[in-house]
Amino acid sequence: YYLKCINETIGELLALENVAISSIKAFFPPQISSTFISRLSSEMKIGKEKFVDIAHGGKDLFTSSLPYALQYAREQQIVKAGDIGLIINV
Repeated sequence: YYLKCINETIGELLALENVAISSIKAFFPPQISSTFISRLSSEMKIGKEKFVDIAHGGKDLFTSSLPYALQYAREQQIVKAGDIGLIINV
């Protein structure tokens, strides 16, 4: 359900905000698992390299996953000032 709901909601949100999905530099999905993130990437038809994935290694960050993902994206230079990112939470 998450995969379908996320994909539909993002489509609606970007249409409402008149933002092209191609303008988004990085996606910050729920860090449920690397498998979930891969499936979300496939569902959305967007390359997995645009999704920040810190769920590998089996470490459960639970409610801290978003701050860790944001920190990881900055440290790994996945994003820089002025880039557009999309935080996805369910």
